[in-house]
Amino acid sequence: MRNKQKDTNFVQNERRKGADWVIKSIWAANLVAWLSFIMAMVWFRLARPEKLTGYAKYKKIEDEYRLDWVEQWTEFLFWQLLICCAITLIAMLINLKRMKRKSDHFHYNLAVLLVVAVAAVLYVYIQILPQF
Repeated sequence: MRNKQKDTNFVQNERRKGADWVIKSIWAANLVAWLSFIMAMVWFRLARPEKLTGYAKYKKIEDEYRLDWVEQWTEFLFWQLLICCAITLIAMLINLKRMKRKSDHFHYNLAVLLVVAVAAVLYVYIQILPQF
């Protein structure tokens, strides 16, 4: 019975009236981070080698296909992924610092995005950039 009384007092003492500027900035950083990752996928599409089809081999026109990574687009990809990692990490740190109440929650999509972006940065740095 005593716990119920504390819980009702907790709800009555809630001073937050919806999302404040910190929460809205976390949402904005989350959106910018995902847009940055989508932009990195565009750079990846432009940088990667073209796929050589069986029809091209049959017609012996393999020379018309680009089989190497484009250095300029690959550099854009690398820097875009680093920007994505930085934005995501900042948003995660703000979110962790902000979580003080039971009603606050962790944005797990930021953690997933950070893991994927760091893995992509490592792949580009270790596998692709040494080719240049």
